[in-house]
Amino acid sequence: DEGSDAHTVLDLSARAPLTRELGLFARIDNLLDEEYVVSRRPFGARPGKPLTAILGLRWDVWPG
Repeated sequence: DEGSDAHTVLDLSARAPLTRELGLFARIDNLLDEEYVVSRRPFGARPGKPLTAILGLRWDVWPG
């Protein structure tokens, strides 16, 4: 039985309000860009998610 090794992945996220309706958000997945195997089944080793960054604006149409 061939499994995957244990691993730890560091993610980071933040958000900041700009106005009552508008906000800024950012997220970084796999901050340290670690290479790891997620699974080996059903068709062999599959890698984990690489370093990924997302930056955006959020608009609340009906702010609470």
